[in-house]
Amino acid sequence: MRRSRAETPTLLWLALLGAVLAFFGAHVGRTWDFTVDDAGITYSYARNLWRGHGMVLTPGSERVEAATNFLWVLLLAPADALGVSHEALSKVLGLAFASAALGAVAIFPSVAYRRRPRLFDLAAPAVASTFAHNALWTASGLEGGPYQFFLAAALVALAREENEPDRTPWSAVALSLLFWTRPDGIMYAGAFAGAKALRAVTAKPHRQDLAWAVILALGVGSLEVFRLAYFAYPLPNSFYTKKRTFDFGKDLTSFSSAGWVYVNAFVQTYKLERALMFAPVMLLALRAPVARVALAAAVAASFFLPVYSHGDWMEEWRFLTYGTPILALAFAEAVRAAARLATAVLPRALRPLAALALTPLEVYALVKETTQ
Repeated sequence: MRRSRAETPTLLWLALLGAVLAFFGAHVGRTWDFTVDDAGITYSYARNLWRGHGMVLTPGSERVEAATNFLWVLLLAPADALGVSHEALSKVLGLAFASAALGAVAIFPSVAYRRRPRLFDLAAPAVASTFAHNALWTASGLEGGPYQFFLAAALVALAREENEPDRTPWSAVALSLLFWTRPDGIMYAGAFAGAKALRAVTAKPHRQDLAWAVILALGVGSLEVFRLAYFAYPLPNSFYTKKRTFDFGKDLTSFSSAGWVYVNAFVQTYKLERALMFAPVMLLALRAPVARVALAAAVAASFFLPVYSHGDWMEEWRFLTYGTPILALAFAEAVRAAARLATAVLPRALRPLAALALTPLEVYALVKETTQ
């Protein structure tokens, strides 16, 4: 995605973003030796695919899609040709993608508001880089890094498309790749579609939306056609097990269900209760309404996955890492919207001074809400 000259960051801003990413890399490095057992399934599929045995767990075995991360298998397949282990390649790529996701949420405000990046834009990636569960699962060998990146990239692309109705809808491509990474990525496609539908109701729909739907359908449909032809099932094996044990009428509304207990433990551990209640304030801002609604819906979808799957037996909330960058972005945008509302009621002569004072206070409030 090309950036306009008005959105070009300063060298200072880039240096500070580099510092945030360096901190994140060091944080991930503390858990670099951790490789979860489930990553071995992906490595086996990638190895057998590259060696000509097909997408199977073991050579000669039945075609069953036990790995839930199709695109991740493809990305790790060339490890033998590169002369590295699948484990090493997964960790390097995982860190690269997760770092790119932090970069994406950093540039979201400048793209959405069509202006040069500002210091407060770095608050979201800075906060996201501090979460222990994010660092742990980035190094785990699984698909968390690319999942975060394609989701954040889709949000940035949507913000640009909202401002440029004639632009190619690259957000649909990013969402397709998100679905290729994990089938539950389709939830976020639904979140984005809902935001576009809201605009269609409140304003003149864009012709771009039709192209968006066609590209997304082709991206999702092509993988589904392959799955049906190769595995004879439209989803990986584990998704059917989870579906059989989930009751929308009971598990979704009962806060004592295993999934909600899992989410509640995460929220309490990171003390996010007040931050989550405050996050919807971001919807009060007037700029980039479609992208803002999509962001809010995507955050909600990121909490639905662990509820649907009844949580996860692994430590440190693996299923809640996928939405970490956009969750931090939602917090930051809520604080920004609140500050904008606060300055709007002041006399015009005092607004520049108030805006200058509020910037450090915004960062302090955001960090305090997410780390206390």
